[in-house]
Amino acid sequence: MIKSVASTNSHVSSLLAGFTLLLLSFLLCSSAAVAQIAAASPAEAVDPVKISLQLKWLHQFQFAGYYAAIAKGYYRDAGLEVNLIEPAEDTDAVREVLEGRADFGVTGPDLLLSSAKGDPVVALAVIFQHSPMVLLARADSGISSLHDLVGRRVMFSKSSAELMAYFEAERLPIEQLDLVPHTYSPDALIKGEVDAFSAYIGNEPFLLNEAGVKYLVFNPRAGGIDFYGDLLFSTQSQIDASPEKVRAFVAASLRGWQYAMKNPDEIIDLILSKYSQRHSREHLKYEAELMQQMLIPEVVEIGYMNPGRWRAIADTFISQGMIPAGFKLDGFIYDRDPKPDFRKIFFVAGVIILLVVVLFIASSFYFRHIRHLHQEVVIRLQAEKRYNDLLVRYEYLLENAPFPIIISGMTTRKLLYQNPAAAALFGIKAEDESKVLVSDFYAIPDQRQAILEMIESQGSVRDYEVVLKKTDGQEIWTSITAAKVTFDDQTALFSSVLDVTERVRARAELKELSDRLQLITDNMLDVVWLIDVQTSRFLYVSPSVYQLCGYKPEEMMAQLADNLLSPESREKVAFLAREAQQKIADGETLSEGRLVRIDLLHRDGSTVHIEEVSRYIISADGAVRHIGVSRDISERIRAESEKVRLEGKLQQLKKAESLSRLAGAVAHHFNNRLHGVLGYLEFSMEDVKKGKFPVENLEAATDAARQAAEIGALMLTYLGESMISTDSIDLRELCKSTFADIQKKSPENLEFEHVSSEVPLPVRANTGQLRQVLMNLYANAVEAIGARNGVIKTELRIAGKDEIDSVNRYPVDWEPDEALYGSFKITDNGDGIASADLEQIFDPFFTTRFTGRGLGLAVALGVIRNHGGGMAVISEPGKGSSFSFYLPLH
Repeated sequence: MIKSVASTNSHVSSLLAGFTLLLLSFLLCSSAAVAQIAAASPAEAVDPVKISLQLKWLHQFQFAGYYAAIAKGYYRDAGLEVNLIEPAEDTDAVREVLEGRADFGVTGPDLLLSSAKGDPVVALAVIFQHSPMVLLARADSGISSLHDLVGRRVMFSKSSAELMAYFEAERLPIEQLDLVPHTYSPDALIKGEVDAFSAYIGNEPFLLNEAGVKYLVFNPRAGGIDFYGDLLFSTQSQIDASPEKVRAFVAASLRGWQYAMKNPDEIIDLILSKYSQRHSREHLKYEAELMQQMLIPEVVEIGYMNPGRWRAIADTFISQGMIPAGFKLDGFIYDRDPKPDFRKIFFVAGVIILLVVVLFIASSFYFRHIRHLHQEVVIRLQAEKRYNDLLVRYEYLLENAPFPIIISGMTTRKLLYQNPAAAALFGIKAEDESKVLVSDFYAIPDQRQAILEMIESQGSVRDYEVVLKKTDGQEIWTSITAAKVTFDDQTALFSSVLDVTERVRARAELKELSDRLQLITDNMLDVVWLIDVQTSRFLYVSPSVYQLCGYKPEEMMAQLADNLLSPESREKVAFLAREAQQKIADGETLSEGRLVRIDLLHRDGSTVHIEEVSRYIISADGAVRHIGVSRDISERIRAESEKVRLEGKLQQLKKAESLSRLAGAVAHHFNNRLHGVLGYLEFSMEDVKKGKFPVENLEAATDAARQAAEIGALMLTYLGESMISTDSIDLRELCKSTFADIQKKSPENLEFEHVSSEVPLPVRANTGQLRQVLMNLYANAVEAIGARNGVIKTELRIAGKDEIDSVNRYPVDWEPDEALYGSFKITDNGDGIASADLEQIFDPFFTTRFTGRGLGLAVALGVIRNHGGGMAVISEPGKGSSFSFYLPLH
């Protein structure tokens, strides 16, 4: 027994010695590996390694990351000294690196074309996730699509591979363009020497904006060509010769890019002070903002390259015949984190382990066998524990999932499992589980078969909407995600179900509303439109635009909205747009809308007068939009013009009628007076024959002639042709003295109220004539009240020309042109004047009471008109009248 134990101990000791040796062997191998890796890591060098980087273009924010890496010492910390090389006009960065004049370079996705030719180039890191290369065309060149470039002069860069792919994708042979050598300046486009040119989105558009040239942007992304932009590259020989130098350079460069994009203003200061003042600060800021959209550093790590996307770019080139079929990306994409090569280490370790095993196999076989059995048991127990733990965890997750889960037999259709959420949704009771067939849940049974067929062909189904039934027959819309699994030793369908009834209902309501809105806009006579203020292009226009101006909706949307307006209307709309944008800049709320009349140019060259109700809005993406409804009012304007013409003719007729009445009244009065003159003269002749001197008859004839002369003078006053002398008088004082005399003789049935201005009202007037006006207006008020009790109110004040009512203003052609007027108003509560008579009350000899009277108001108007003023009247039958006159303040 003791011997056996000793033997066993000896065996164990031998085994431990063997494993100790094995452990030492591993440690030695590991130490060797660590030493090898450590030897491969960069050590701090006394002198930095000099490196040259060939830039793609002249110094600007496009290379901000490299400036930052130099300025912040990232290259220096990596033991590098980097020299940035600006290109000459015909420099090819790829050739400079391949031919050894530069260690690294910056280029575009055309690097893939060089690789396809057999050049040993390697893409180290992508800086721009989207290519900045675009094609710019003048907005006034008549170009609205890429195919409009056929036969046009286009300035094109040979290195624009993404634009070449864009042309191929749009089936536009580049041979159909009139290509012009690139001057790398927008001057040719500004001067109209070319119609379009390839450009860098962060550079040339700024210069065109400064020059005030409107332009269109043709972006390859619109044609499905979404290539990488600027990328850092080198050669395979450079990587093989100095892998650590390449790794350090790439890491420091990307670190510089991260700093530059977070601190653009600092890097702009650096560029202006150290590298170039070719661009202004505003230009560099514009470029930096555009680069944020191309790098999208908040979404994608700077430098990241997706092999799948490179494969897609290569396939695009292959499909368009730019590189040969079968091209592979092997060796083209740089691996920034290569794994150490442990093959040699493992080989040596394997040999040592094999020797150890051979040396100790005989002595340790039995022990190892026992231990192996023990380990198998332990592993099996651990596996069973893990399995049970996972089973409990998964069962917990399934039972507590917030959405329904169902497992059913693929062929049997039996319900194999449902979690509580599924039981609650479908109303499945525990006692009915064995009786339930999942096919009964489908409102349309064939839809389950459709799901099974999709799973067989695709492997799974995601978000498949279908109508299911609860156990009580209620139908609900659901979204099913399902896959084929093995459950209870049979093929089963694992499904998660979401109740989307409300979502489907909301979608249906939204579609119904959209269809209704579409029906309304498509069939209404008025034109509904939406314009992007920045580009002046229609985003939507309803079909009724064809009846309005002869253009189809798609033709309207292909044009600039400004080009469809008359020059005056274009200026009016531009003013409203500037006003709206200023309000937005000031943080003010945009107005609810306004009614504007503008002139639209019809396709046939005629002018269409329209009335639009519109407003400016801000869309979800922050863009300013102009939305409105336009109506053709050409017929209304013609009707208004005809109305004005007819009203003018009516005024002429009324004037002729008034003059006829005036002539008749004047003839009547003159005839009466002349009959008196003639009668008295005949009496005088009889007296002379009798030897008597006819003093009394001559005096009577003279008096009758004087009355006839007064009628003439009054008519001249009405016509404003009497010569008068004027003085500067205070209208307040004149009214005060005049009405003081009038009040002494006022009938007892009248009350008199007077409100006067607190300041003088200096006017230039003839005192006698103005007093006559006051007395005539007073007499008119007294006559309107008659014998019943009444009140006469007068008011004196200063009135601005904008306060003078334009309705019932006389003379009808009088327009106030002075800033301030002295105003007198007299109001009575008499019978009032009918609206049909208001237009005639100032006609001579017109009266609503009895014939033979009516010169008072006519004379008053003549006097006021002769003094450069006007009158106004407001009256309502049964409520009285108000007469006002206005004289310019002197």
